[in-house]
Amino acid sequence: MRRRQFLPAVALGATVLSGCSQFTTAESSAVTLSDPDTENDGDETHLTFRRGDELLLVTTIRHDVYEDDRFHPLRVSAWHADGTGLDGFRYRFAVLPDDPEHASEVYLNAPGGPEFPEVHFRNDRNGRTIVEVDDLGAQGQGTLTTELVLQTVGDRPPRKLAVDVEFELSETEGDRTYDAAGSVLVDL
Repeated sequence: MRRRQFLPAVALGATVLSGCSQFTTAESSAVTLSDPDTENDGDETHLTFRRGDELLLVTTIRHDVYEDDRFHPLRVSAWHADGTGLDGFRYRFAVLPDDPEHASEVYLNAPGGPEFPEVHFRNDRNGRTIVEVDDLGAQGQGTLTTELVLQTVGDRPPRKLAVDVEFELSETEGDRTYDAAGSVLVDL
């Protein structure tokens, strides 16, 4: 499976992650996959999305800390079942309200391999950093991996990072579409 990486810079302010809104698609017939099974495995958190007994998507969020506590590498990977493709994604990152005395920035690795679709970066009105791609095209056929770094500005690093993930999937040989969404708190 192919892994994709990308990275321009965006800002991350201290804020509350106020739930997880669903990704919306033009078609109202998308099947919503929410409330994923969550498994913590050391420095990795896995979100598993199923439709009944059918495994459709596994998202892994891996985090590390460099020696100086200022840089926190993050990797978000999305594996999807054969017969499906990733159409788009949205990630939201936010520190929690009990960590208000520092500022942080999020960086993403530049795309590698064939031409990568346009990546959108923005901060919402709640101060969350949002990274999204509306149409992955051929990039959505394999496992999608996003490399990020949270850089702390100041003396005190955040203790937790709230991460919201949303994916649009579709069947490669059919009309069914899926909206998958989940949230986790990552201990830094």
